[in-house]
Amino acid sequence: MAAKPVVLLAGITGMMGDKLESWIEQKKQTASSPNEYLPQQYVYTMVSGKGKFDNIQNSRYSQIQPLTVKQYLETAHL
Repeated sequence: MAAKPVVLLAGITGMMGDKLESWIEQKKQTASSPNEYLPQQYVYTMVSGKGKFDNIQNSRYSQIQPLTVKQYLETAHL
């Protein structure tokens, strides 16, 4: 039986976050290019909350109305 793929959506914390962070650090030592670990580093910082936006300027784009995933899927022609 094939293993199911793991989808990282949100909330990498605890052991899983520690494992990913450790993997990134190990990969940095052996990688021939940052492209070998940058995607995982991006995922880790964004979903762990360590990647922060300090100067969000949503007020500049008041004409844009955010959608929920459900609203998007209902209107998207996928």
